[in-house]
Amino acid sequence: MKNLIVIIVLVFLHTLPLWNFKENLAGGYGDPFTHATIGDWYCNNVLTGNFHYSGYLSPYGADVSGSYDSPFPFILTCPAVPAGPLFQFHLFTLLQIILIVFSAWLVAKTFLKSNSLQFCYILFVWWCGFYISRSHQHETLLSQIWGLQFVFYAVATLAPRNIKSVLISSFLIALALTGTFHNIATLLFIAITLTLFKLWQMRKDLVYVKTHLNLFLGLLLSALIFGSLWWPMIAFTLKNGAVDVSMQRQLFNLDLLSPLIPFESNLIYKWLEMNPILSYERYNSFDPIILSIMIISLFFKGFWRERVRIIIFILGLFYFTLSLGPELRIKNEIFSTFDFNAEFLNFFPFKVSRTPARFAAITNLSFVLLAFLFLEQYSANRYKKSIAFVLIVWIFVTGPVMNQMLFFPTIKYQSIIPMQGLESLKKLPADSIVVSIPSAWAQDPTENFNRLFHQKNISSAYLSYTAYSKSIREQFVADPFLGKMGCKDDVTAFYQNPLLGSFENLRAHLKERKLRGFIINKLILLGRPECQDLKNWTIEFLKNPWIKVTQENVNFVTAEIQ
Repeated sequence: MKNLIVIIVLVFLHTLPLWNFKENLAGGYGDPFTHATIGDWYCNNVLTGNFHYSGYLSPYGADVSGSYDSPFPFILTCPAVPAGPLFQFHLFTLLQIILIVFSAWLVAKTFLKSNSLQFCYILFVWWCGFYISRSHQHETLLSQIWGLQFVFYAVATLAPRNIKSVLISSFLIALALTGTFHNIATLLFIAITLTLFKLWQMRKDLVYVKTHLNLFLGLLLSALIFGSLWWPMIAFTLKNGAVDVSMQRQLFNLDLLSPLIPFESNLIYKWLEMNPILSYERYNSFDPIILSIMIISLFFKGFWRERVRIIIFILGLFYFTLSLGPELRIKNEIFSTFDFNAEFLNFFPFKVSRTPARFAAITNLSFVLLAFLFLEQYSANRYKKSIAFVLIVWIFVTGPVMNQMLFFPTIKYQSIIPMQGLESLKKLPADSIVVSIPSAWAQDPTENFNRLFHQKNISSAYLSYTAYSKSIREQFVADPFLGKMGCKDDVTAFYQNPLLGSFENLRAHLKERKLRGFIINKLILLGRPECQDLKNWTIEFLKNPWIKVTQENVNFVTAEIQ
């Protein structure tokens, strides 16, 4: 318990910036912008069954039952709805960190006898896992860390003849699978594999009727928890069909150099005067000490005598293989296709994921556990405190210090978004729609974030890839204006039809449909060659005397119809 108290103090200090949510946004530029808006619709729409949300993809609206991806622990923030979505998001982030250290503490208490090694294990799970999540700019992916720890603990403590043990294990595994829908892809298989192995180990207990009843009740509890939190997404998928993401996996697969490459904010890049080598989704650094200890442990007979370690090791290698995706890359360059892997990723539950690089987190964190099991077994008791001290210094220096993250990373969002322009848009009539240029479906998370401040319905939205259903695509493609506000190759790709070629006719069209406000994302419009035609048209559009530009900064232009 002393270890947990010290860790909680460290968590409090680490997360201090989260509480200044009127200036700071947890995470950084990218997906956190849209995660910060989940509270705007999850509690009042998804949980109540009112799935149609007119705030996004207006005037048609979005089915948000297919867009949320972290029912637990986000559901715990719903009592804080009156405090606003930003407060909810920061509370959600804090809960994620607390769950990480708590779950790691449970595993440490179960597998390790040395208090000093227990403390080290918690730190390594927290910080090794944290930088994996940061690699993908996803606060929801923090659930992958505590989810795996819950699986380890649930399986290790499972006693089939004890109903309390079975229910607790079932409860924890179910929660792990509801942390984010990516956990279904990453954790379901390892949870089933380890559980079946544990039951095989305790197969003598399976002869009792009570054991079968306990297991049935445990399975029922898991199904109830899983179903109660995921049923909207399940219903959405049954209604609209599963999205084929196989063609997108090559954009998000792991680079073979990734385990050896420091995180992108590491001071090493500054000292060597070089830029980060890999793109965000291809990072998944392995801690050098953990990887070294893991490799050394393979040369000891004790490793191969423990079947559970062998299984965890094999699973770690299996998940690393999955993370490579449909091709093999070195330093971002493709040197070979990986057809077998590509086909395997099309099987459930792995097919749920379009970002195979994230599978390597299971390998990374599994190796952390195996390394500490080796230290527990082979280091002499009199040396364990010294080993722990060295490990603590190492993980602190190579983690928060070298990665420049002593505190939870945040950004000053008011320096990025056009606050003055958003305030002006807020004064438009309540039934106004704010048009995003370019529409940039699932490319511009600031669309959702800006809406928190202007409080008008928006023509686009950054949603889960599952939410852009066939019916939504068809409605927008047929729209003579909103269906033409995308860049080349987008669903809503721009081309100058008769309406867009006549600004006076366009003005009447916009007024009739209450499309009164505009937010132009300059970073996308000016930064992508495929947006050239839309950029040229937008420049001419803003020159119209009936368009008033209310603010322009380096990132955005806001405008309104006069």
